Amino acid sequence: MSDVKTTITTVHGNTIDLLNIKEEDIQLEDISLSLAQARCYLGSNAPSYSIAQHSLNCSKVAREKYDERMGLYLLLHDAKSAYISNIESLKTIVTEVRLLEKNIEMAIYHHFGLEYPDFELGYPNRLYMERIAEIDCGILANEIPSVMPQFVGLIPKEMLPYPMELDFREHPVEDIKEEYEDTLNYLVKKI
Repeated sequence: MSDVKTTITTVHGNTIDLLNIKEEDIQLEDISLSLAQARCYLGSNAPSYSIAQHSLNCSKVAREKYDERMGLYLLLHDAKSAYISNIESLKTIVTEVRLLEKNIEMAIYHHFGLEYPDFELGYPNRLYMERIAEIDCGILANEIPSVMPQFVGLIPKEMLPYPMELDFREHPVEDIKEEYEDTLNYLVKKI
């Protein structure tokens, strides 16, 4: 197995060993461009709705319900997808994938000055994790009618949309990338 490649090269030419990722390997521009280009729902939604847009909407909800710190957590909650694809279905069957994701998430959160939110670490980390999960799942009641209306019947009846204006329109990648970076820089300064 020593021939297995564990490195990636980012859009900025940085080589990162995913098995030994460090906080200093994290680059905002790598995250923002990758998330602005990557589509939610495995790209099956129309109009195109990026992971960056999803993260911006989640961050807006978190700031409205809680505070800027939660807004930053939600902005970064899918940032690991910039380094490895969001392969949700594999996580439950491949423990190593989840461990890899955890290491990448830790490096990302620490790079931007946040504690790693983990259920095992107790309060306040557990609270952060619960709120991230709450908003990430809860926003589906807003997203699905806008980006995947054919699946509106799959939304549990108790899941109500957040009562705020969220943006589900298609945007140029460069605009979403810039908005993501501006929002992240604003939140880092606020906390």
